[in-house]
Amino acid sequence: QLLAADPQAHRLSPAEAAAAIALAVADGHALAAQHAGTAQALAAQLDVTVETVLGNNRFGTVFQFAEYAAKPPRVLLYQHAMDTVAAAAARYTIPLFPARPEDVYLAHELYHHLDQHRPVPISCAARVTTFAIGPLRLTSGLHNLSEIGACSFAAALTGLPCHPRLL
Repeated sequence: QLLAADPQAHRLSPAEAAAAIALAVADGHALAAQHAGTAQALAAQLDVTVETVLGNNRFGTVFQFAEYAAKPPRVLLYQHAMDTVAAAAARYTIPLFPARPEDVYLAHELYHHLDQHRPVPISCAARVTTFAIGPLRLTSGLHNLSEIGACSFAAALTGLPCHPRLL
């Protein structure tokens, strides 16, 4: 579903889509293996400031859980959203342990930090042709591969026993 929401996903064959998803999932797992430890420790190691926002996390129709800003590198965690996720997980018996919602969302955003600071971000790892005339081809990356990689990274880093989107 994450890849299907990408504006360019319709240009992929089912086999290409499966390969792109597998690439992003593998990338998330590989980055998590390189950065073992807690999300909080990784944020400190990467010099990414983590702030908890107590105020409103709803912006129009958007319910914000967390967000990453590159300059300066920081992650905002919305406490109301974390409390909502923790309560829902308890109510519906979604196993989070050993992770807390804060750990999962922080790890997700840290993937975006790591991804943005490498020569080729995951969104450019798989390309689709958007326009072609003869040998001239314009291509585009797949933005939502970074979301797939971030979910994979967050689950692997925190030991979350379910897909983070269930939260």
